[in-house]
Amino acid sequence: MVSLVGRDSERAVIAGVMSAASGSQRVLLLRGVSGVGKSALLQGAVEDARALGALIFRSTGVQTESGIDYSALHQLVQPIMRAVGEYPAEWADDLKQTFEPVGDKPVTAFALSNAVLGILDRAAARSRVLLVIDDVQWIDGASGVMLAFLVRRIVNPAVTVIVALRSGFDSPLAVAGLDELVIEPLSAAHSLELLDRAPGTLDAATRQHLLAESAGNPLALVELPKTLTAGQRNGDDSLDENRNLSERLEKVFGARLGELSENSRWLLLLCALDRSGRVATIKRAAGDSWWFADLVAAHEAGVLEVDGDLVGFRHPLARSAVVQGASRDNQRRANRHLAEALIDEPEAWAWHSAAASKGPDAAVADALAAMARRAFINGDSRGALRVILKAIDLTPGGEVREQRSARASFLATVSGQTDVARRILPFRSKTHVFGNTNGYLDESEGYIAASMAYWLLVQDGDVGGASTLLLQALRGTGNVTDQWVLELFDLFVLLCVRTGRADLWEQLNGVLSELGPDAPESVVMTRDALGDPARTAHRFANRARAFREKSRDLSPWQLTWVAACAVYVDDLPSWRSELNRVVTEEELGGSLASFMTALVLSSLDGLASGEWQSSREHAERGLETAGRLSFWANVGDYRSILATISARQGDYEAASAELAQVREWALPHGFRHNRAWALYAEAQVEMAQNNYDEAYGLLIEISPAGRLAPFQPVALMAFMETVTAAWKSGRHDEARQHLAAGHAAHLEQVSPRLAFHLAASDAIVSDSSVKNALFLDALTLNGLSEWPFDEARIRLFYGSWLRSEGDLAAARIQLRAASRVFDRLGAFPWRERAAEEIAKAAEPETGDSPAGVFALLTPQETRIAILAAEGRSNRDIAAVLFLSPRTVASHLYKIFPKVGVTSRAALHQKLSAG
Repeated sequence: MVSLVGRDSERAVIAGVMSAASGSQRVLLLRGVSGVGKSALLQGAVEDARALGALIFRSTGVQTESGIDYSALHQLVQPIMRAVGEYPAEWADDLKQTFEPVGDKPVTAFALSNAVLGILDRAAARSRVLLVIDDVQWIDGASGVMLAFLVRRIVNPAVTVIVALRSGFDSPLAVAGLDELVIEPLSAAHSLELLDRAPGTLDAATRQHLLAESAGNPLALVELPKTLTAGQRNGDDSLDENRNLSERLEKVFGARLGELSENSRWLLLLCALDRSGRVATIKRAAGDSWWFADLVAAHEAGVLEVDGDLVGFRHPLARSAVVQGASRDNQRRANRHLAEALIDEPEAWAWHSAAASKGPDAAVADALAAMARRAFINGDSRGALRVILKAIDLTPGGEVREQRSARASFLATVSGQTDVARRILPFRSKTHVFGNTNGYLDESEGYIAASMAYWLLVQDGDVGGASTLLLQALRGTGNVTDQWVLELFDLFVLLCVRTGRADLWEQLNGVLSELGPDAPESVVMTRDALGDPARTAHRFANRARAFREKSRDLSPWQLTWVAACAVYVDDLPSWRSELNRVVTEEELGGSLASFMTALVLSSLDGLASGEWQSSREHAERGLETAGRLSFWANVGDYRSILATISARQGDYEAASAELAQVREWALPHGFRHNRAWALYAEAQVEMAQNNYDEAYGLLIEISPAGRLAPFQPVALMAFMETVTAAWKSGRHDEARQHLAAGHAAHLEQVSPRLAFHLAASDAIVSDSSVKNALFLDALTLNGLSEWPFDEARIRLFYGSWLRSEGDLAAARIQLRAASRVFDRLGAFPWRERAAEEIAKAAEPETGDSPAGVFALLTPQETRIAILAAEGRSNRDIAAVLFLSPRTVASHLYKIFPKVGVTSRAALHQKLSAG
């Protein structure tokens, strides 16, 4: 049975025609471009009619039979005659004379139509009848005229006629006044659904390329994947702009090329290879062969769109069909003409000259290499790789070719095309000592080292091999401002972060110390932010922002590394726009390493800011890419984030499944960073179930109580959890020791979030005499609304303590505020705990306690009401919510009458009642 994607509305229209009562509504013309799915819709109609027991008769136009009179009508009527069996002799004579004429006595149109209509009526007396006529553009003229005459006269409600005509063609049926249904290309969503039905998997960039190339054409979406090599399917090999089409696609999109003159096809080839879309360019390239009428002929044939000074193809695959139909020599000749026409446009000249070349050409290769460098700086790593590979082909042998091959290997590596990298990378031992006669690395050796180290670290998890290789390379660097040197440093920082090994961090510090003031600022920043932030990241956010202001041309790789510095200083919100841009731009055409890092950072941002659905989507998106490319360290990042969200939302089974896979890979490879994040997520599972003893045991594996372990930045993320788990599991001394370590490290200077964690931890471990004041102090810190889950947990702890102290009214305010946040986040275990506490703090309702007070208020008014009910001044509330005192006063002016109170005291009583 035919399965059509995205055609529900069209099938509904066809079904309506087939079931209609009036004759005029039982004839329908489908019109659409080649491959849009007209035949598939006709087949769907046939299957629907067959299910209803209808008689079905079909005719399909054939281009080679379009000159044989009545061939299409014969194809349709003969089966009807056999199905009916008996009919008047005059009808038989008229039909036989029409199809097999004897002598020169023609049958009149009226007699012929009367015979066909009569036979149709006989068939319809036995059952419903469906006539299907496909490819009307190819039926012979005599049949077209007769069918147009017939369909206007069919009045039998048991007969339905559906015909299909390709757009851009004329037919008597097209002017017969039939109801028309134009079949449009599929939507983007339905195109993706159909493409994903293709066997096997497609790389994200390949999938997007096919979506753009198909332009919503169902036939193209089905056939294009069949033309791909294995390397193109998985993203290792680039897709040629004008690659070979399948036989079906060539037949469909090149169908009318044979009707055009040789010169018209030449102009079409120039249009297909040119990307400027300007008629003037084609005119210059064509030279003496220019003839505008030949371009118009291609337009009239439905291949081109000519609009004033612009020219373009009706469908992207028509362009491919034109190129495929041209000889290789003609393609080179056309590219040579275009290069000459575009001599003043260096990039276009280089690309067309490269396509026209038959062998090495140093000038063209140099131009392409410059294009590749610009593309990489602009973030298009895959585009840069495609261009530099072409440059390598045209580069004469020698040092320059080796240098370009090394750079191409690095581009292929960070673009996730490791098979390409391995094909072009010269073999080197992973312990090879680099350096030429003067003791310094050259660019070729630097990129070879970077490529090999990246494989060893990210795919193989070979920390020893990667570190040896990178240290040898870094000690042989010359000019530390070169791009390739910065990339070596970034890789070594990545190695240090992943492993958390003190010896590697110390070796990095040694290299930076030797460089002194020449040490790259971005490397020093990432070391301070990601290595041991408890000791080196104080007031770091200002440094990062200043660096960003003066560094406007960072590559995506560098940008994501600098943005990563914001993780443990809790400044990711200020990087959202840059990270969104990297995610958008790098997935399809750029550095997949940058894409995956940006997804990790965006997911961590959503985790902290309470946008858990967004966080989950980013993590799942990255997990799919990282898993496909075997980037196992990144897989660990995403799984740990997903486990944390699942734990907080109560899906412990899902969290445990994610964590088991992280531990399976991280532990054997010595990736302490991934292991620490997994421990943090596992502790979230236990804390959500109120198992603080188990949580404490996990958290001290990250960092012992009373100590912020060096080179383990996750210890900062777990600081408040460690204090809380120690306190609630009865380890009061350990809780105070860990709190003291946080104060000694001045965590309040690292980030506002850590300042809140420090203040909240003070409240948790304090004596009852000062606990109330300390909780209130913590809950009045600036920026608290940026971390809703953290704030809600502290309100839960505060409300629980207030209840235990007998202050039920104040407890309910805190507990209800916490419950609302947990509910919004989907943190169901925590919401249940808040609900239990609220039930314990309940008092009988009074007549003055209206239900649903908060339903009367906006979210902003609710927050202001809670803070005012706690007794805070307008100025305090303004500081917490980043508002002006006047705005707070204005909100309270609206809140009081909504709630039915006239003072803060009455507001406190109203919100805490019941």
